Formats: sequence, structure tokens, C-alpha cells
Amino acid sequence: MSEENVLDQFSDGELEAEVARREKIRNAPPKALLLIDWSRVESAAVEYIKLVDENKRVDQSEHFIFESVINAVFGSDVWEWVNKRLR
Repeated sequence: MSEENVLDQFSDGELEAEVARREKIRNAPPKALLLIDWSRVESAAVEYIKLVDENKRVDQSEHFIFESVINAVFGSDVWEWVNKRLR
């Protein structure tokens, strides 16, 4: 059965409802992961303290810690959703 025939089984209204349902899912805020790996957050925090202790520049460290936390909680795919929402 060709792809066109499969779609012919559904009304325009049903297809539009399915597209709307998928858009709603795609635009929904991400959910926190069930199992969170904090190892990168810990590494970033330890490195930050080390830099401060050595009186070195920490310009990007705070942002890196923030990104590590967001990645740990939501997964790295979260940035696609964030960037789409911030446009």
C-alpha cells in the first residue's frame, strides 16, 4: 500500500488534529530526566573553586556550570527547545 493510500484513510480534520497534537508535544516544556547524572556538574563546580583558589579567571565557568546543571536535569536535547523558545 502506498503512503498516499494510507493517508487517504483519514479525513482532513483527523490529519489536522494529529498535526496539532504533535505540535503541542513538540512545543511542550521538557521534563526532568528520571535518573540524573550529576558528575559533570560536580566536575564543573570543583574546577570553578580551583580557579578561584588560584586567582585565575572564571569568566566562562559560571555559564558552564549553568549549562551542566540544565543538561543533567533535562538532557542535552533541551537546548533545541530553549533556543526555539528564545527566538
